[in-house]
Amino acid sequence: MILKNASRVVGALAAMVLFHGAASAATVGGGQFNLSGSIFIQETAFLFGLSAVPTATSADQMSAVLLPTTGAFSGLAQGDVEGIKNILTPSNGGTFGPGPVVPGSAFVLPQFLTLTTIGVDADLTGLSVNTSLPVCPTTGTVSQGFTCTAQPGSPIVLEQGPTGVSAIMNLTGDAYFAATPSETTSLVGKFSANFANTTIPSLLTLFGSQGFIETSYSANFTTSPTPTVPEPASMALLGAGLFGLGLLGKKKLAK
Repeated sequence: MILKNASRVVGALAAMVLFHGAASAATVGGGQFNLSGSIFIQETAFLFGLSAVPTATSADQMSAVLLPTTGAFSGLAQGDVEGIKNILTPSNGGTFGPGPVVPGSAFVLPQFLTLTTIGVDADLTGLSVNTSLPVCPTTGTVSQGFTCTAQPGSPIVLEQGPTGVSAIMNLTGDAYFAATPSETTSLVGKFSANFANTTIPSLLTLFGSQGFIETSYSANFTTSPTPTVPEPASMALLGAGLFGLGLLGKKKLAK
């Protein structure tokens, strides 16, 4: 009888631990995926489009999946169409409405990415600003390999190449299953765009004269595997089970 009770305690304990483990393991986990599309850049907005080139007044806020994809994102296929939200500053009301502060302070842009194909969303939580770089010049010449920020406080970094200019923007965020938004996995991403047959000063002069730049982009995103560390709740359940077995042993001795 004592052994039967003991087995019941052990069985219940195992079920509780497994249930808790399943609930706490609902994070997206590690993986990598790539997106592409067009971006329309203004001083106060980054507008994204796919089937229609984004403009100052319209953007479909869609992107296309590029291979390879790995890990948690292996369910994405080449050409899958996924959602990507415009990034706006509060001063840019316009057609798109107010958005997060870009950059310079903490913000959250919910569902910045919506990967409906696999049921995963991602919030944007930050745009990296490299304050150690100089602000790009708008006149003169720059040497190959010269790197600078597009404007003071801008998250866009420009690098002069032999045949054009590369633009890079790094970001951070949180990825999660749409059904369990509280279980997040950290995400990092990098947007890249290339402007052929130009220099940094020429590109910025063009931006200043027309007020925008439109180009195609590619972006890669990575999430890290969630460490498998025993949680306090699981340890507490284990302790309670062992305590229960101890009580059963004492009862047997008392008899």
